[in-house]
Amino acid sequence: MRSLVAATALFGMTLAMAPSAGAETQVKVTRQSLARVDVDGGLVHGLALGDRLRVVDGGDTVAQLEVVQVSQRAAECRVISAERRIRVGDIAVLVEDAPAAAGREDEGPPAPEASQDASPVPPSPPPPPTPPAAARAGGPSFTVEYLSADSVYLDGGRAAGLEEGRHLQVLDGSTVVAELEVVYAAEHSASCRTLSEARPVRPGDRAFLVGEVASVPPTATAAPAPEPAEAASVTLPREPTGPAQESPAPPWARVHGSASLGYYRSTDGFETDLDYQERTARIDLRAYDIAGQPLTFALRGRLREDIRARELSRRTPASLRTDRIYELALRYDPPEGRLGFELGRIGVSRFVGIGYLDGVLARYRLRPRVQIGAFGGRQADITNLDGTGSKYGAFVRLSPGGRYSRGGYDVLLAFVRENAEGDVSREYLSLESRFAGGGRWSLFQRAELDILRGWRQEVTGKSYQFSNIGFTGNLKVTPSSWAFVSYSGLRNYRYYRNRLVPEDVFDSLLRQGLRAGLNVAKPGGFGATAGFGMSLKEKDPLHPDLDIADAYSFNGGVRHANLFRGISAGLDGYGFTNGYTQGGMVTARAGWRAVAGHTLDLSYGYSRYDVEQTQENRTQQWLRLLGRGQLPYGLYVLGDLELDSGDDLDGPRAFVELGIVF
Repeated sequence: MRSLVAATALFGMTLAMAPSAGAETQVKVTRQSLARVDVDGGLVHGLALGDRLRVVDGGDTVAQLEVVQVSQRAAECRVISAERRIRVGDIAVLVEDAPAAAGREDEGPPAPEASQDASPVPPSPPPPPTPPAAARAGGPSFTVEYLSADSVYLDGGRAAGLEEGRHLQVLDGSTVVAELEVVYAAEHSASCRTLSEARPVRPGDRAFLVGEVASVPPTATAAPAPEPAEAASVTLPREPTGPAQESPAPPWARVHGSASLGYYRSTDGFETDLDYQERTARIDLRAYDIAGQPLTFALRGRLREDIRARELSRRTPASLRTDRIYELALRYDPPEGRLGFELGRIGVSRFVGIGYLDGVLARYRLRPRVQIGAFGGRQADITNLDGTGSKYGAFVRLSPGGRYSRGGYDVLLAFVRENAEGDVSREYLSLESRFAGGGRWSLFQRAELDILRGWRQEVTGKSYQFSNIGFTGNLKVTPSSWAFVSYSGLRNYRYYRNRLVPEDVFDSLLRQGLRAGLNVAKPGGFGATAGFGMSLKEKDPLHPDLDIADAYSFNGGVRHANLFRGISAGLDGYGFTNGYTQGGMVTARAGWRAVAGHTLDLSYGYSRYDVEQTQENRTQQWLRLLGRGQLPYGLYVLGDLELDSGDDLDGPRAFVELGIVF
């Protein structure tokens, strides 16, 4: 009983001590190749399979990633798009507003209102003419919150009348500077694709729905009106003059998603003969509002074959298939309903602490801001449809605005039990909280408390253990600058896979990470960033020689997003030191972005590090060309060519991907 009281008190202290600063989950790039990017965050940091990450450089998004494989403390991502080379040490933040595929899609279904049918906006390359004032009078407006490589994110969603397929116009004064189309709408936010733009869309821009003239009172037609009003009045309701015409039937479901085929190849210029090929196929599909009901079907998966020039070990053969099924689920989630459920292979995008599940999750809304729920099934194995043991538990959630709310809070406390091999594998409490102060500050906090009973208590001699404590915060210092800070404290826990490892060998030392920095993004396109980080490990009395594993790093850079006619440039530096090596890296890049969405990026990088034990100096340099072309019907092609020369890598590497976003 005292253990439970202590655990509850510690959770309260964790929440109370979190600083009132930021909210986005932030991770750091630890390894980069043409096809993959590894980050130092995993399940314990809130990442899940299929999550989208933005690689940020100051206030700009320079690349977009998708998590394709995740463990407790690390994740592997694929590069969806990039405007410059992704580097070791780059910061990536979780995109929580776009669980569906963000990007291009075909035209949405015809809108049922007459005002929308009568004023379609063709997605032509040049910006549309400025609409008459009546077209905007009384209609809602939205603010551009931030941009990703492919999407524009707004501060309003379904609750404000946005739906997939709706068009918006971005205004600068009375001039239309861009046209957007909604590709995903949550309750309080939305992501859009850019149909056309006279200048780049910027955070803070205002967007207005197209065709809102139906909000003009019908009595306005009784008085004489100027010519623009007459043009707009054709969308007002009229008495039928002939046989009634039926409105077009709504589609059986709204389907969005993406699919791609990719090929990667690297050539080893050394005698080690480490040539490597990778063939991939990916699918990300969502079907919304199935049969007119609040039903959503989700499918995410990939096929991949790794081909090496030779076998490296028994665990690394010359040819290896690593197919994955990330999500295969049906969700019933009425916006105002009391009962909701998910069935199938459920990901962790909504409830990070619960983890992956093959089974069912149900939730019931007791009050407008309070939900309770339970779940049960098997622990998911993404390599197939089999499970590895049972999992069940319950949760309570306090959420006034939902996960996608820009303000307020969202707090979830869950109890989770996992069984394997006929015995308990793990029991723990999970607390995850999100707080936001409009666009000024935000905070994400997460903690896991392992409850040690039975064999786990016998092995450790403890009743409970904090396995994960972390937070990430952002604070808007000035209109053009943001400060961020993130902390993580991680400790390995006992479960069925390491049950037989002796206590004097089991690594239960606390690992802590801290990172902070400042990002500046001026309206004209200039930006700068500076930051530092440290990774500390608890001292090991049995192995004091490992204390040198502590690491420190720093980074800084300047860039300009639009020097002239879509040309951008940047210069970045990164340095690190630990007990084994110390060194740094510098990169310079120039890029070009066309109005139609085509991009081209050329970068050069140089790195050097010293090995303490051997006093060896190792250098590496590379030249990289990255391009993306937008094709008709939502198709795109992505190409990436890199030439490496140095002590660690020598030879060309290339990646090509053909995909479609629908």
